[in-house]
Amino acid sequence: IYSINSSNTLMFMPNFSWQKTDLADMLLGTTSLVEGAKLNSIVNDYASSTSGYNFSGNLIYMHRFDKRGRTISLRTGVQSNESIGSDDLDNLTIYESMLAPNDTILQFGDQYLNGVTYSANLNYSEPLGERVQLQLGYSSTVSNDDADKKTFDDTVVPVELDTILSNVFESQYITQAPTLGLFMRGDKLFGRASLSYQWATLNSHQQFPQNASIDRSFTSFLPMAMMRYRFSKDANLRVFYRSNTQKPSITQLQNVVDNTNPLYISIGNPALDQSTNHMINARYSSINTKQASSFFALASFNSVANYVTNSTLVVEQDSLINGVYLLRAGGQISQPVNLSGYLNARLLFNYGIPLSFIKTNLNMNLAATYTKIPGLINGIRNVSQNMAYNGSVVFSSNISQEVDYTVVYDITYNDVVNDVQTNLSEDYTFQSVGFKLNWSFWKELVFRTQLSYQQYKGFSEGFNEEFTLWNMSLAKKFLKNKQAEIELSVYDLLNQNTSIARNNTESYIEETRTSVLQQYYMLTFTYTISNFKGVVDRSNQNRRPGRW
Repeated sequence: IYSINSSNTLMFMPNFSWQKTDLADMLLGTTSLVEGAKLNSIVNDYASSTSGYNFSGNLIYMHRFDKRGRTISLRTGVQSNESIGSDDLDNLTIYESMLAPNDTILQFGDQYLNGVTYSANLNYSEPLGERVQLQLGYSSTVSNDDADKKTFDDTVVPVELDTILSNVFESQYITQAPTLGLFMRGDKLFGRASLSYQWATLNSHQQFPQNASIDRSFTSFLPMAMMRYRFSKDANLRVFYRSNTQKPSITQLQNVVDNTNPLYISIGNPALDQSTNHMINARYSSINTKQASSFFALASFNSVANYVTNSTLVVEQDSLINGVYLLRAGGQISQPVNLSGYLNARLLFNYGIPLSFIKTNLNMNLAATYTKIPGLINGIRNVSQNMAYNGSVVFSSNISQEVDYTVVYDITYNDVVNDVQTNLSEDYTFQSVGFKLNWSFWKELVFRTQLSYQQYKGFSEGFNEEFTLWNMSLAKKFLKNKQAEIELSVYDLLNQNTSIARNNTESYIEETRTSVLQQYYMLTFTYTISNFKGVVDRSNQNRRPGRW
């Protein structure tokens, strides 16, 4: 932040990240009919390596006029991301029918994704009284995305470019929106409301393997409102409503076959529309100063019009996709489409109170989440509904500065119901118990240990597991004000660490086990910079002519 003078301020906020991901995925699976007849089996070995960066920067200029409450601000921003990757696929699919020969796939590929978004937001506020302001705004964004995917067939000599699995694609999304709003501040009530009229264009252009373009435009009224009411100095209620639009991603738009799993392929849809989100949440919090207790409640609701979901087709006989790609009987193809009907609602309650007789704080949480996801199965609308209940109890100590411990119990129960694929309707449970201890003792030595027991129930065979994760470390603090620390840690002392996840969608249930790093040792050095001294703001000092 740079204060040019008392009336003008300049602020710049940059952010940069870089990441590299290496993936090795082995799939052993079978496809069967409902009555149990086996159609095929698959051995799929897939590996990929991806690296990329994300950069964003926002420059904000704000000017205060002499009249109190009259301001103007300009915010400009840029967001850029790039991803470069390569992959290899080695697949063998064995069909039970003698009429279908076994399939062997050997292929490798390269892919490039690039996106740049420019944004500008101009806002002006004018006081209409001591407690009311008129707010005028205008915003615009320009997003340019490019994708280039090349896949090569390694079963022939020389290696050939597979045009069915290759694509060069670009899209541009432009929005413009004027906004009119009011801002009000009272002794107990604070509120703001605005209405934006947005028009947007989405232009998609495929350059390879064929030239094709799709241009669309949209108009939307996007209201926003927020309110905060203070019942007392210790209790308040906040209500917030917002609507916004979201463009489909370049991957969803790109009309190219992804055969990473040859029995469950996916393809993009250049004809996708933008989605419109409506979100409202209410939050109440209060503190009882006499009991030193606190209460927090949150309710949220989110609905999406033109939600981007999947249309899945299960083929009963060999079929050509896009007129060229052969999908065998029993295989599936998924394509993103726009459907309305997505809902997400959540209730959360938290109560905290100190237990003075054991010098411990008690926190209790109760939550319920309802999610409704629409989809298409063989052209028939299917709705997947998931009701999740969660409860947790946390004991955290405040015995002394030398001893700190935490005990946690957490349980989550999920009930999944599907309209069409009723075989995907089931329930499952995850629960965990954890203990954490930090103990400072002789000559600034610190002992730390963390123990966690986790249990999965209701999953498929091979995924109903329980394991204990135990970490331990010994650290030494030194230098002035204990600003430096060297620590020797051992992770997964029992060598049991694992990673299990479950994903419920509108067309399938996916359970995954991810290879994770188990027992290892780490030596860590940490130096803490507590504050900066001697920083002088000379922005308003008088300077002689001709000198900086």
